[in-house]
Amino acid sequence: MSARRHLLVRRSLATTGAVALAVSLLSTTATGAVADPGPVDLGGAPRSAAAAPGEASKAARTPASSSTDYSQGAINRSARIAAPLPSPNDGTVVRTDVVQDLAAQRLKATVTFRGTPAANAAVLVYFGELSGSSCVRRAAIGGAARTSETDGQFLEDGAKFAVSRSRSGSVLTLTSQALSTFRTAEYDCAYVYVTDGASTVTQAFYAESLVTRWTPRLSIAGGHPVKAAQKGKWVRVRLEVNNSGRAAAANTRIVASGAGLKISPRSRSLGTIGARSTKYGVTFKVRVAKGAKTRNLRFTATAGGARATKAYKVGVAPKPRTYKSLSGRYFWGFATTSLSDSRGWDTQTVWFLNKRWAYVGEVRNGVVPKCRKTTRTCKKYSYNAKKGIARIGGQKFKVNTYGFTYRANRKDERRSYEPATFPRKGARIGASLTNRDWSGNCLISCTATTTNLTLDRAGRFVRSSVSIGSWPGLGSSWASFPPDQRGTYRIISKGRIELRFANRKIERHRIGLLHDALNRPSATTGLVLGTTNYYFED
Repeated sequence: MSARRHLLVRRSLATTGAVALAVSLLSTTATGAVADPGPVDLGGAPRSAAAAPGEASKAARTPASSSTDYSQGAINRSARIAAPLPSPNDGTVVRTDVVQDLAAQRLKATVTFRGTPAANAAVLVYFGELSGSSCVRRAAIGGAARTSETDGQFLEDGAKFAVSRSRSGSVLTLTSQALSTFRTAEYDCAYVYVTDGASTVTQAFYAESLVTRWTPRLSIAGGHPVKAAQKGKWVRVRLEVNNSGRAAAANTRIVASGAGLKISPRSRSLGTIGARSTKYGVTFKVRVAKGAKTRNLRFTATAGGARATKAYKVGVAPKPRTYKSLSGRYFWGFATTSLSDSRGWDTQTVWFLNKRWAYVGEVRNGVVPKCRKTTRTCKKYSYNAKKGIARIGGQKFKVNTYGFTYRANRKDERRSYEPATFPRKGARIGASLTNRDWSGNCLISCTATTTNLTLDRAGRFVRSSVSIGSWPGLGSSWASFPPDQRGTYRIISKGRIELRFANRKIERHRIGLLHDALNRPSATTGLVLGTTNYYFED
């Protein structure tokens, strides 16, 4: 026996009939069964008290693989099965090379015969999962050595799948059809039987562990997909190149390309990016070479056979202009904060309802407010379109298409306001956005909260959050992970959204889309819901 450690292959006579791959292939019946080769322990010693693999609990098996392996750079799992059991062993097969091809979503076996096999010989290849020292069969592919019969079967539920066959000289190749199961299945061992095409195993092989082949898995991240700067100015693009695979990405290189763009530099060598590692701060400068047409910018990262791309739009930011009228325009603003403040985001909205009244603050239930007299939220305003100067109460400020700076009263914070655009009635929004905030006095106790909001074009939404808090003086901390809130949404009128939660709660808010680098409304850039801003975060 080789010093190599082989896995136990065992089948009970009570379950052998269920293992038959195809009646036409094995000529088994409900009462007939392929002969059991007998239990063999690690290293080939007889074993008398092992449970049949078919009876092994899935929860009891040793975890070795993961359905996320492909996303982490695994492309296949393979083994060479070449050590036969002492008996039965008629010497028909020399070796079998087996592959679970995650990329192609197929099972494959390459069988090498010793000379010409018997006319009725058939080969069965079992893929399984480890349970202690046993290989618990989960799927099988099989084919006749000299005729065209083939079959494939999932052995837990009996479902069949197609198998193709080819033979060249002493080599038989069996390949399953492509199925998504073969990308996510947790196969980590395999073994082989040779039969006489009827009810007898003529050769059996020890199981072998499948060895996973890893490759780098690259991705590129780096800010909002729309970039812009004033005419003739460079846009600085800061990227991250991530290798989520379990193999190092050697000789990684990233190349920038785009017609009508000036790019500096055109490429960068990033060296080796380790497994599950990221190269930060990969910077490029880019600008539109001529005119103001928005151009396409593409970055391509490569490392051996691994490849990733990331596309951006690069344009010329429009010059600020004055509005002819502020009537109907909506803005959201935020104040700068410091550690002496009690919260992170300090946001507010200003809605110029008509040519006379401005509403400052959150609109209740998102309805259009009615202002008839001056209050804390309803304020008279005037606007000089020629000079672009507005006055709310006693506060005078300049306004242009990029916004304004305004303080509602002497006790209020000065905020920088930016334009937001109301989505039309019935609009669907496809966006995944974030709000990161904090509250409290961080010298005593403070809480950091991250809220994620996703809305899809099918009219569904999910809002989730996580909070982490600490008491520095007590040397302790805590975290909260409330369940996700989800449901459906509708834009029930221009700029008014209705959220219907799965628990039947209903919320209505004023909603405005933030503007991108080209000063155009863009849900992927962000939105303001009531007075809470959600924004794109790469």
